[in-house]
Amino acid sequence: MFSPSIAWLAAAAAVLLIVPPATAHKGGILVQQKDGRLVTGYDDESTGAQTIGDRAFGLLFPSSLANDVPSFLSLANAPAGSGPLPVGTELHWDFLPIHVGGQTANLMYWDAATDVVSFASSAPGVDFTLYTEGFSDSATVDGSPAMVRGKRLGAISANNLALHAHRWFFMESSTSVPEGVYLAAMQVRAEGFASSEPFYVAAATSAVPSTRLDDVAVPWVAEHADTLLLAGDYNFDGAVDAADLGIWRQQYGTEGAFAIELGSADGNYDGTVDAADYTVWRDAMQTIGIAATPAPEPACLSVVAIAAAVCVQRRKRGG
Repeated sequence: MFSPSIAWLAAAAAVLLIVPPATAHKGGILVQQKDGRLVTGYDDESTGAQTIGDRAFGLLFPSSLANDVPSFLSLANAPAGSGPLPVGTELHWDFLPIHVGGQTANLMYWDAATDVVSFASSAPGVDFTLYTEGFSDSATVDGSPAMVRGKRLGAISANNLALHAHRWFFMESSTSVPEGVYLAAMQVRAEGFASSEPFYVAAATSAVPSTRLDDVAVPWVAEHADTLLLAGDYNFDGAVDAADLGIWRQQYGTEGAFAIELGSADGNYDGTVDAADYTVWRDAMQTIGIAATPAPEPACLSVVAIAAAVCVQRRKRGG
């Protein structure tokens, strides 16, 4: 697989900063807080307007398949509906697996040949990477059904523009990157705050008309933002079953970041694995016959797990 050196990345970034691509979108992903939870929004650099609640963002790659827009921003004078983050707060990101069309993958692809949106798992060998400041570190998604722990976005300063982080997105492939729109799900997290709800970056290659990205792909993602992650699928295997309850049991009572190899049972993204996350799993299990019950104590979970496994097996035998 092609893996650019740090020197190559820095040189490419320098060229693009001197001659910015004409197709680059001038906007940013706002990160603020509301009631102890990180929230995202949109900063429109062309109008100066900011909105809170946006979770779908567009990225239009030039032919180099490298872009640092959208950037990540935070304001001390927070937009309506949000509050500022404390000075010194360090923001990190993670990539999350998307579930659509019966497939689970951390990078989805649509050829954008028509206005009918149809995402599927990205072809093997195509990588979507976000680099930290100075290209010192990175995190990559490749279409695997897995969560990928991200890196540090930056820290909140005492300025009114408390964060202005241009971090470079790159597309890479062992051969060539197919033209189209790629979709990645992300969250931002910070100590002392519940993680943000999932938000999405729809990244189009240079051959895709900007109108197809702006007027078709991004609105579609915004419309489906609440359903693109499979609720209760805590081990990211594309199914909600007893194994996910096992993840919840292991992580019950924990806070903050969780071991990626074990998945994440923070189903409501509030930063703590507790009874509310059991409820997320239980509600998702309704379709396979688990009766609605109060959240069990951890000592009783083995019984619930056995019941869930039996239910799954009955469903499989019943077709």
